[in-house]
Amino acid sequence: MNHIILWSAMRSGSTEFAKDIARSNHLKYADEILNPSLSKYNPSLLNQSSTRLVFKLFVEHDYHLLQGKHCIIVLERMPSQRWCSLLHAKRTSDWTGRKRRACKKNPPLWFKKQHLRWFRKRPSEHLYLTFEEIISNRTLSLNAVKSYCKIKDT
Repeated sequence: MNHIILWSAMRSGSTEFAKDIARSNHLKYADEILNPSLSKYNPSLLNQSSTRLVFKLFVEHDYHLLQGKHCIIVLERMPSQRWCSLLHAKRTSDWTGRKRRACKKNPPLWFKKQHLRWFRKRPSEHLYLTFEEIISNRTLSLNAVKSYCKIKDT
């Protein structure tokens, strides 16, 4: 099965975008099925699902379990904005994906390095989208995914 994988990182808008991809195309949203630290960890879904899955893939997930050809959507948000969003979410317990304004905090070096290492591992074939693109023009971004992943109308 050719699944749709959002190669991303925490605080990049991936949850809402993945849900929108699934909802708008009548696909199954599988969240973080390759995150071994969560109860929703279920890599067997990769081979058992009768429909295409849409799921998120972050640095700490078991991405090495992926086999075969999947449709990879790389969704990247600037490390400084991810860091600000993470600080805000931890401080307020507001984990929604709304964009925060006026954050000027520079992320620590380890955070930047982790970000760069993860995004360098992305497969060579992928559709690249930024956080700003999916926020400013959701419909255009969803249409790009539909076209790139060859999702047929149901």
